[in-house]
Amino acid sequence: MATSAVLHVISSSPGELESVFQVILENAVRLCEASFGMLFRLEDGAWRAVAMLGVPPAFAEFWRGGPRQVGARTGLGRIAETRQTVHFADVTTEPADPVFLAAIKLGGFRAALGVPMLSDEDLIGAIFIYRQEVGPFTDKQIALVSSFAAQAVIAIENARLLNELRESLEQQTATADILRVISQSPTDVQPVLTAVAKAALRFCGAEDVGIFLREGEQYLMAAHEGPMVPEVGVCYPLSRQTAPGQAMLDSRTAHFPDINALDSVAYAAARDFSLRHGFKAAIAAPMLREGTAIGTVTLRRSQAGAFTPRQIELLETFAAQAVIAIENVRLFTELRESLERLKAAQANLIQSEKMASLGQLAAGIAHEIKNPLNFVNNFSGITVELLEELKQVAAPAFAQLEEDKRAEMTETVEMIAGNLAKIAEHGKRADGIIRSMLAHSRGGTGDWQPTSINSLVEEALTLAYHGARAQDKDFNVMLERDFGAGVRPIDVVPQDITRVFLNLFSNGFYATSKRRPSAGADYRPALRVTTRELGEAIEIRVRDNGTGIAPEVRQKLFQPFFTTKPTGEGTGLGLSISYDIVALQHGGSIQVESEVGQYTEFTVRLPRARRAVQSAGGH
Repeated sequence: MATSAVLHVISSSPGELESVFQVILENAVRLCEASFGMLFRLEDGAWRAVAMLGVPPAFAEFWRGGPRQVGARTGLGRIAETRQTVHFADVTTEPADPVFLAAIKLGGFRAALGVPMLSDEDLIGAIFIYRQEVGPFTDKQIALVSSFAAQAVIAIENARLLNELRESLEQQTATADILRVISQSPTDVQPVLTAVAKAALRFCGAEDVGIFLREGEQYLMAAHEGPMVPEVGVCYPLSRQTAPGQAMLDSRTAHFPDINALDSVAYAAARDFSLRHGFKAAIAAPMLREGTAIGTVTLRRSQAGAFTPRQIELLETFAAQAVIAIENVRLFTELRESLERLKAAQANLIQSEKMASLGQLAAGIAHEIKNPLNFVNNFSGITVELLEELKQVAAPAFAQLEEDKRAEMTETVEMIAGNLAKIAEHGKRADGIIRSMLAHSRGGTGDWQPTSINSLVEEALTLAYHGARAQDKDFNVMLERDFGAGVRPIDVVPQDITRVFLNLFSNGFYATSKRRPSAGADYRPALRVTTRELGEAIEIRVRDNGTGIAPEVRQKLFQPFFTTKPTGEGTGLGLSISYDIVALQHGGSIQVESEVGQYTEFTVRLPRARRAVQSAGGH
């Protein structure tokens, strides 16, 4: 009946050892006609009373003081030595032991029975029942207490398994939570590192957690959980003097159970950190990628003591998950960049094919128009010359005409001459448009060469300036050069990039000349050219203080045949050709910013990796 009662408590209260121990003691004391009883656990060689029933206050207070070491001739000492039941019918007849005598005096008992609690061959505790009168316990009572001891072992083992199962489930839940965060943060590793730090703090027996990432010969804190003052973003030199540094350099877990016991020279940095931040034990698990540590998950405690194998195993699991997150972000970023490059190459290929088809069509049309246009231009010039000769030959005849007739004939001749001049003017404009169309259709056919952009800009700027001066003797503009000293040569098609610069400079000169008449006496036309090295690209800025460009016009600026210049002053193909050269041929970008009446600034960026992309695209 008593055994079934204990088993009932074990089954109904899994993991709650206190209630099980109390029921065991109640039945053991009652059925064995004892005065009181105690249940002890053996932990690291010391005995701790975990349950008491009817124990005299002084004796109870003695055992509440914590785990105690006992002598070999005490009841607990004999059980520890023999792992067998001890039976004292009269304790006063036993060999004197100071601790045992003190216990007899405090407990006031005369007889005692102690039964070991054995798990396999391991001693994990003992049950003692006491009587305050002399007399032996019967064999039946000894057997009964032995069965209770076995049930206590079952309860302890059940509790251990249940706790392990609960911890395992919690740890699996934490691992699943981290994996969920990984799946939800494909481009941001920080939420994952924070989740890993929180899980390690909860399950690995630490008071503080820091996640460190390696950067060359240094490392810095990327995430932190716990009360110790974090130093996020602070760089530490990589050395074996600290747990994180040692773990990264050796690519294995570094465990410092007692930092104060470490050599003060070899581990000076660890001892300094320990003193400043108030921790005495630390462990760092490396975050390994292909055998190389890229960081660590580091645990710290304010009290010295080793971390358990289970805690270390779990810490290493969390470190592996952090690596998965970092790798996912890296691979996702590389994949996205590759996809963007592929899309750009595809778009460039399609655009190039379209432009090639359009260029062939435009070239065919331009060639077909050019021949008759040459005849129009040539014959209009010849006709003007013939008309002048006709006027000279017919002058005597005109002089004999009546004044009205003479005036009418003179007006007719001048009208014909004016019409011929307009034909010649528009013929030349049409010829300019055709030449631009032919240039547009040719695209970039030159060779790629390592080129100094500063030198190329200087040559184009000088050429454009003198060209503007040749067309207008009164033209003048202040040229400002800000060439970056560290701009390295870049692979481009020089003649095509020169066309871009010439077009941008010419547009800037035109804008300043158009603003001059209305700007006032204080206006000083200026054009500034800036070059900068950006590492993966070169940036060129061309800024003028001319008329500026309205927002609605900027949207159309790079469209073929769109121009803001009056009829006869522009073909509308210059910026379109420049865009194709920069964006499609060289894989760069060209952008414009402007404020009407103040300035216009074109920004050209030429990437260094363009040639590889172009080759991959089949150009």
